Amino acid sequence: MKIKELTNNALWNEEDKKKALIASRYLNSVGKGENALELAYTLEENLNKKGSADYQDFIVP
Repeated sequence: MKIKELTNNALWNEEDKKKALIASRYLNSVGKGENALELAYTLEENLNKKGSADYQDFIVP
């Protein structure tokens, strides 16, 4: 994602633009397998917290 694309999106606030830019740069820097493994690890870690105050619902956008 290019910075120009981010700034042209009038529906996003500045915080959303920053998050999108960071996410884009991160995804471009890691391979598909690494990203999938990290996501799986994070989801499993969260699932193990189910029933505690630290658990967070996972919502697919």
